[in-house]
Amino acid sequence: MNDVYGQPAPWPLKIIIEPKEYYLGEEGVIVLNITNNACSGRVDKKDIMSWTNQEKSVTDPFVKRAEEMISEGRLLAYTLISEEQYVVGDKEYGNYKLSLYGVCVGEPIEIRSVAIWFSWKGFGRALISSIEREAKLKAFDAAYYIINGQDAGSSIVVEIVFQFPSTLPPELVPTDPVVPNIEVTMRLPSGTIWTFDRGFKVNGGLTIIPSRTFKLKIMDNSGEMPVPSGILRIQALIHTYYLREYTFSEGSEILIERLPDEYDYLVTVLHESPYTGTEEVFRAIMNSYELASSGALKTNLYNLKIVPLDLLGRQLNGAQVFLNNITKTSKDGVAVFNLVPAGNFTLNVKWMNEDVLKQWIWIGYHSTLNPSGAVPEYITLTTNVGDLIVQVSDAEGNPIGAYFSVSGPGVEINEKHERDGLLILHQLPLSEYQILVKNYSEVVDRIVSASILHRPGKGEVSILKLPIYKVTLNVLTIDG
Repeated sequence: MNDVYGQPAPWPLKIIIEPKEYYLGEEGVIVLNITNNACSGRVDKKDIMSWTNQEKSVTDPFVKRAEEMISEGRLLAYTLISEEQYVVGDKEYGNYKLSLYGVCVGEPIEIRSVAIWFSWKGFGRALISSIEREAKLKAFDAAYYIINGQDAGSSIVVEIVFQFPSTLPPELVPTDPVVPNIEVTMRLPSGTIWTFDRGFKVNGGLTIIPSRTFKLKIMDNSGEMPVPSGILRIQALIHTYYLREYTFSEGSEILIERLPDEYDYLVTVLHESPYTGTEEVFRAIMNSYELASSGALKTNLYNLKIVPLDLLGRQLNGAQVFLNNITKTSKDGVAVFNLVPAGNFTLNVKWMNEDVLKQWIWIGYHSTLNPSGAVPEYITLTTNVGDLIVQVSDAEGNPIGAYFSVSGPGVEINEKHERDGLLILHQLPLSEYQILVKNYSEVVDRIVSASILHRPGKGEVSILKLPIYKVTLNVLTIDG
């Protein structure tokens, strides 16, 4: 980590950025040519080159490079001395000597790593890319460059892979070539290792194309379950001929490549529903930034958890629940219907092969029925299912034991004995049940029976009296 105390002066690096085009949401290789431009002193190099009996034009490239070095401050002056000149036709010949004055000389450094990032609000240095690259660079030798046209030992080419964000707000997308922030960690001649982020001479820039590449998921309304298949359509509003269509399956992410920022789009999702057939389950106007930032489209597909209850509020485990033409069996009291589109549906519940509920149910937004558009986590429904409770008593209302035979939907009981005369049958469809009750009297050696038609209810007890009486006999002596 750099120490603010004793901070060295910025090192004179020359960095050339290779001009290339990059797309938001894609990886790009940023190419930097880094040169050690140190200049701690100057020297003269007289008669560094000479030409004998040569056409003067052969000196032109060297003079041009000398002029370039003067413009960059690497050279103060030069002279080209001509001797014994003569002309042949339109060409000049002679002897020439090139001398350089005030040529920069400097110390070598060792590059350790290079990093880049952009000053984008919300991203900044958190989105940084770096590469470890160790290289020893001597100071750029202007004289060597003038003579040879290059000085490879003073430069390195660094390639850094940078992930451009797909969610960069449109107002931050640069319209002109942009220069990233560059950090170079190096070992100085003093042995100090330091990271410099300023003081460089930077040429060139990057062009960022305002088109985005991103992945998009198609989800249910809660955002928890992917939609397994369908068609995504993205159509420009003004230039309607600009239409993209993506078929997705198995809940996979859709790769949207280089969607331009310049349009607003009508975005729709079609889904083949087993409940209603092909449905448009999403429709919105969005731009490419909004699509990329969303990461997922929440469609008008809902996961319903339907809980059928009896009249006493208890769950019906194993009930058959019908939503339009789709049947589910309640498990642990809950019937689950996945990816149900918005709309009106017929809902039936069967219990013991009897219809115990039939109604309409609206799912999703409706201007009057459901203006909030919310769908509860659990939809509870009270069905026509209750308890059948019969108490047998004698003529005076005292409970007596009895044998019960019951016949009706879902029940066939033959002479079930209840010592206390109380029969309780839970969760029966609300229908009529034929109940036959028998009691055997040992006193008179006779079977007394009675039958009724009875319907289950919310726990009400039905009393069935048999013509049996309690007789008390007092045996007296002859005198009373």
